[in-house]
Amino acid sequence: VLPFGVQLGLAGGLQRNNPTRSKASCTVRAASVPPGSLAVVKVGGHVDSKSQSGSPIEPVAAAVGNIMTFPAGTPDATLRAAFACALDLADDNEAFRCYAALNVLRNRNSSISLEQLRAYNWRHFRFYAHGYAVATEPFTLNITQRDPKFPSANTRTIKVFLRSTGDRPPAPMTLDLEDGQWRIAYNSL
Repeated sequence: VLPFGVQLGLAGGLQRNNPTRSKASCTVRAASVPPGSLAVVKVGGHVDSKSQSGSPIEPVAAAVGNIMTFPAGTPDATLRAAFACALDLADDNEAFRCYAALNVLRNRNSSISLEQLRAYNWRHFRFYAHGYAVATEPFTLNITQRDPKFPSANTRTIKVFLRSTGDRPPAPMTLDLEDGQWRIAYNSL
């Protein structure tokens, strides 16, 4: 369990409840999105396979543009949780522990890797995170690009480019699927 009501788990996904706000903060639940899957939208009409029922399956691309929903078990839920750590937690030590827990094991498995994560990646992310939140109610990120554009069930790494609300260029964040959870591998924000 992450601090301040942020939870990220295989079945539960991301749920966040900030008791200091008068409105209900974002609570994200997995309706029909299985853990470890990607949130996708249908594009195009190319048919490349058939479903189990025999009906055609159209290729899908991961959503881009303003993202306001962060389905549990998806890379987007991990992004939302990282921004919650950076923007909603006042205590820097608590916020860093929250963020570090969202990273892949290699980024947090030793005191040296944690020191580097805090000194470089976290410090930069915490400082600039507010400039990438398009809106706070509802929380919104603008994703300009995803790589791969057409993720499959075998996708284990995805790179997401986030647009700044200012003059900074889109910044990439790479997420890896590790032990059934999407975790931050690289953060250039």
